[in-house]
Amino acid sequence: MLRPCLQQVMEFAPQLRKDPGRLPPASPGGEVLVFAADDQGTPGGWIKRMMRTPTHIKKYEMTMPMAVLNDLKALPLSGLQIETGVMMLPVPIGKKNTRRQLPFLMLMVDSASQFILEAKLLSSEQGIDAMRALVPEHILSALLRHKVRPAELHVSSPWLHMLLEAPCQTIGIQLDHCRRLPALEDAQQEFMRAPFMFH
Repeated sequence: MLRPCLQQVMEFAPQLRKDPGRLPPASPGGEVLVFAADDQGTPGGWIKRMMRTPTHIKKYEMTMPMAVLNDLKALPLSGLQIETGVMMLPVPIGKKNTRRQLPFLMLMVDSASQFILEAKLLSSEQGIDAMRALVPEHILSALLRHKVRPAELHVSSPWLHMLLEAPCQTIGIQLDHCRRLPALEDAQQEFMRAPFMFH
């Protein structure tokens, strides 16, 4: 699968460099995707197609215990910067004779020390949206359990930033949307290199 993808990139990139006008500008809130679909009529042939990502905002049904928000707000504000995110693990899990699923891993990492504050496996059995809707509660409950109200919370996922915006405003935590999260990325790579991941 990787080889055909790389072949498509190597073929299309020089063409785009010569004629940037072939790629239409993205509309506000969206991006333009270029992909190749297999042309069944031509052996080894490809058809280039362009598609815009949806510009609408997905709505999530999320509940947040007020007790968690109130207890967090009562904690003294620390100078910590916490990076957090959710990644999919390439290790199918599930009971015998049932459809196996890919689990997700939520990580919370201190930016300065790279200390992993929280690592939690999440199930997508009820659907991706249902899983995502619970992530803010998992994050804030972990902070309360460690009795930490960080000065800043850094995320790179738009959906996570959207879900955390209101709770963070309520408890006085600065929420930043960052393109790169070095400490979190290092922690994710460590988990991916762990021997138990592929056994």
